[in-house]
Amino acid sequence: MARRYPPPRIVVDTREQRPWTFRTPAVLRAHGELAVATGTLATGDYSVEGLTSVVALERKSLPDFIQSTTRERERFWAELGRMRPLLHRAVIIEASLEEVACGAYRSLATPASVIGSAGAIMFDFGIPVIWAGSRDEGERHAAWWLVRAWKEHRAAMGAPEGATTS
Repeated sequence: MARRYPPPRIVVDTREQRPWTFRTPAVLRAHGELAVATGTLATGDYSVEGLTSVVALERKSLPDFIQSTTRERERFWAELGRMRPLLHRAVIIEASLEEVACGAYRSLATPASVIGSAGAIMFDFGIPVIWAGSRDEGERHAAWWLVRAWKEHRAAMGAPEGATTS
């Protein structure tokens, strides 16, 4: 009897402080219920089971992004260096660019410095930075990115979307 391949299993790093659950209404509407497991990831906060050497997403709240690009810059830049060779990678910030531009945060870092750091990540590492606007929107972007990477990998392996097994 033929069956559909199961959906991807999202792996959340065990060190993730406030993990996304991938259960928001927008995620459920778009992708159905996604399986989520915890595991130790070498790079990033989120990946897909079986694709951890290909897919990595880094989740950042705005305060965390500012801290990571100022006081913890050396550590964060090393993390980005590990992400750089991966095929599917991104930094998702749970805030809007407008929040940063108008200084709607508590830090001595200037908006130009914060925005410049995001630009440096994209330019120097080739890693997309997604200004999601909110935590829920960040989760929605992450679900799309992870599912898309999984579908791309399956298609490259000769198992197109909707394929069945016997």
